[in-house]
Amino acid sequence: EQMHATEKQLKELPGARHSAVDEKFAATNAPALATIRQTAAELARQTPSARIQHLSDQVLVRCEILPRTPVTRRGPAIIEMAKEAGWPGARQDIVFMWERKNKPVTAFEADGTPFQAFTLDAHGLALIDRNYAMAMKGGYFSANKASAHVVKSCRDEWSMEAYVAPENLDAAGPATILAVGGNLALGQEKNKLVLCVKTPSGDKALELCTLERAEPFHLIVSYQSGKLRCYRNGKEVFNQAGVAVEFGRWTEGPLVLGALSDGQCPWRGALEGVVLYRRVLEPEDATRNCAAYLERIKDRKPPNRIELQAKLVAAAPVPTAQQIAPYRNALIGCDYEVEKVLSGTFEGSKIHVAVWGMLDEKPLEISKPELGKSRRITVELYTDNPQLQNEDLVDPLPDALEATLYYDVTP
Repeated sequence: EQMHATEKQLKELPGARHSAVDEKFAATNAPALATIRQTAAELARQTPSARIQHLSDQVLVRCEILPRTPVTRRGPAIIEMAKEAGWPGARQDIVFMWERKNKPVTAFEADGTPFQAFTLDAHGLALIDRNYAMAMKGGYFSANKASAHVVKSCRDEWSMEAYVAPENLDAAGPATILAVGGNLALGQEKNKLVLCVKTPSGDKALELCTLERAEPFHLIVSYQSGKLRCYRNGKEVFNQAGVAVEFGRWTEGPLVLGALSDGQCPWRGALEGVVLYRRVLEPEDATRNCAAYLERIKDRKPPNRIELQAKLVAAAPVPTAQQIAPYRNALIGCDYEVEKVLSGTFEGSKIHVAVWGMLDEKPLEISKPELGKSRRITVELYTDNPQLQNEDLVDPLPDALEATLYYDVTP
């Protein structure tokens, strides 16, 4: 009764949620929970985001104060044009735009007025990286209601733009980077960038360019009256006339990033700065937009990564979907015994790492290898990954409070 009363009080806090890893422990420590609740209430008045952790007998009870509108994998999107000048251009030209996770999803009518709010839903191994870009590791993102707007808006001419970072040059398929229903798909097949479009004679695959290295690049593909062009890093790499795109046969379907609409042909890499236009982008637009986007990200620093050969010695239990609700994904704490430092700098015999235990309400056994098993891991400091701030972390291990926490970014 005391536990339920305490939980009720916690839930009544504005924007707060409470989770107990061990209900028996929570039941026998109701006074401690009451103290946490009082402290949390004070913190909630001071800051929109705070964590209090109480560790006893290797069981963690955590109270997390979140913003009044929690950030979830299926949270609402807000219509608002990016305020920074220079990119991506006039709003009346834009059909759909997703710059990064910390920016709103945007859509506009032909006169530049907001059209509709869209959400991007994550499926499977689809994450947000430290730059708030989409990071596809076998999963994908979808904007299920956006395709109707795209199909309606893009007729005689259209363009797409994105900042693309392929993970490797081994993609088979082709692996799909972006798809508009079954009408159009941009993909990667090994070191080739390809575009599949619906034409009067059937689906047609066009090889746009060759990728020399698995490194990020700015991309624009534009179409007008049978002429298809492609620009990579502001320079034209493809120009072909006589490409008859039959817009009248286009059908509605989800706008998907990282796979086809059914999740098939997944692509591995990072994607950001995605814009669909209702007009053709000319060579001068490609040069300007590339320069403007690179200017926006020029201050990014490469991640400080450490690669280790390490043996798993302890791992938090993967929670159930009910335990983490309203969240859909959760990280779990793991302790590794460091066997060898392969790259980077690390001193110590043990390392405490957060790994994904659940994504899209599905447990990920791949993220939790067997105890005693040695594996190669790549990690970054948890604090260097601001996108994790509002993610659920289940971490009842003894070292959870004292140890420096790292984040597993193993490919």
